[in-house]
Amino acid sequence: MQNFTFFLLLCLLAFGCQDNSADRINTEPVPAFSLSLTDNPELSYENLRLIPVIADEEFLDGQEVVANLKNLAEGMDISRFRITEHKPFGSREDREAVNLLTVQNKSRDTIFLMEGDVVEGGRQDRILAEDMVVPPRTIRNISVFCVEHGRWRYEGASENSAPIAVNGHREEQNRKIQAFTGYYNVAGNQVRRVVNKTDNQQAVWQEVDAVHSAFNVSAPTKAYTGLETSEEFTRERNAYLNFFKEKFADSENVIGITAVSGNKILGTDIFGHPNLFKKQYKALIYSYVAEAMAEKNTEETLSENKLNLYEKDLLYNFRNDKKAKFMWEGKTVHFVSL
Repeated sequence: MQNFTFFLLLCLLAFGCQDNSADRINTEPVPAFSLSLTDNPELSYENLRLIPVIADEEFLDGQEVVANLKNLAEGMDISRFRITEHKPFGSREDREAVNLLTVQNKSRDTIFLMEGDVVEGGRQDRILAEDMVVPPRTIRNISVFCVEHGRWRYEGASENSAPIAVNGHREEQNRKIQAFTGYYNVAGNQVRRVVNKTDNQQAVWQEVDAVHSAFNVSAPTKAYTGLETSEEFTRERNAYLNFFKEKFADSENVIGITAVSGNKILGTDIFGHPNLFKKQYKALIYSYVAEAMAEKNTEETLSENKLNLYEKDLLYNFRNDKKAKFMWEGKTVHFVSL
């Protein structure tokens, strides 16, 4: 009996003293990307700094299907792709139709739609309220918010939108189906943040009004795109865009950006493949520039220590925040932190 008791004590001591480092290692986040925190003057202009998000090889493994997605700017120029006003059922007008649009993809391409994309035309301009991938020969409805409070009649795209080839026959078709014929860009981060974190149309209108007020813009229909009528705004905005527009054209492993203005982190957008990032960056940069211009934040820059902490939080949220990450066919397409 004494021998058994002694043996039992030895076992308990051995168990209590065993190295649990392996268990701790298994609970550590597995890196998927990193922020390039080296201070690079080529990525800073006025009060806006862009920090590249660099993909690990492990992150890109198997992500080729994301590389081949077309974005909405490309989709709007495809003849068999359409975004139209949602057609309500029954004879009465459906008030819910304001916050829904119908996406018709009769092409052979797969199109990625990003929360924050702004489409022009229809009965009023809208901002997309969710990420979505629309495969070929698919018709789907997508949630949206209005970003043009003072119009409810059909119009084609304004002169502010990306140029799209439209002949007379197609123009008449668009009118009949109430199609959106223009793609603007990604809305300013201020508006995106409201769309991302609330489900409130009134709050979106209020934020659009606030953006207009910040830049002394008076738009007849209160359209977000009314910013383009301000020569002062567009001149300053275009200076930012000309500086940043080609910064990642030759990159092979950059999948996103973290934007910083002074001592404030504006947000992060990460995409599932460098190809998709390059496509969407052309429209996405408008979003961060608009907020940086409104912030006018020239305070002392963030310390590297704070950015390191932000990077750790970002990795954790990337792995655990399902609402922030959009996946398609088991692959990461887009992650946003605003």
